Amino acid sequence: FEQVEYAIIEARTRHNVRIFNFSMNVQTLVASNNYSKIAERLDQIADTHDVLICISAGNLTASRQEWSADVTSVLQMMAASQNDGIFIPAESARNISVGALNPASLDGAIGHVPANYSRRGPGIQCLVKPDFAHVGGCGHGLASKAHGHYSVDPSGNVTESCGTSFAAPLLAKQAALLDAQIEGNVSRETLIALLTHHAKTPSGMGAKELSVIGRQLVGHGTPPSVGEILDGDDSQITLVFGAGLMPGKQL
Repeated sequence: FEQVEYAIIEARTRHNVRIFNFSMNVQTLVASNNYSKIAERLDQIADTHDVLICISAGNLTASRQEWSADVTSVLQMMAASQNDGIFIPAESARNISVGALNPASLDGAIGHVPANYSRRGPGIQCLVKPDFAHVGGCGHGLASKAHGHYSVDPSGNVTESCGTSFAAPLLAKQAALLDAQIEGNVSRETLIALLTHHAKTPSGMGAKELSVIGRQLVGHGTPPSVGEILDGDDSQITLVFGAGLMPGKQL
């Protein structure tokens, strides 16, 4: 992680970059009572250099069935899904982790619901993880169907794939745009608070019975555009209060 920190220091010093993507996971489940050294190290880097790191939640090796419009079917599917918790270091408390959603308007899959490969929380001590979700491509695994998510490979060719590693950079982009469009310097915590406050649960997960599972898969939801976060409408205002909590004290 020394190389990761050196790269962050260089980008922070030379280009004033504050938001970083970390689409990499150790293939080990997050334990409910043990905080990993890697997550601890990323926390230290984030606090030391005043940056925010967006971490992929991790992918399942054997995907679930595709999300159903029937609530009972979804509950049964999730009850049968085993060993599908988030991978280290997605439990990082000082950074944010990101799950994946299906893209919209794709045949054979419901749009803007959890992708069938996206791992679920919670994090350590029931911490909400992943924090957010974004489009990562559909993982139905049928050769005749598209993933609906395109990127550029190392050779410069357009390719199609899916994964939480593709969702995390999209959330990182939103966080970076938010940071860039706010005048003056704001804390990392303010950026996280604004994203969290305005995030919305995907429309396909609005059923009350899915609230717990939804929180485990998409966290607080998906933030809207930066314009919506900062401008809102004429009848809306967002106030952000920031303070430090001293050791041994309570709110």
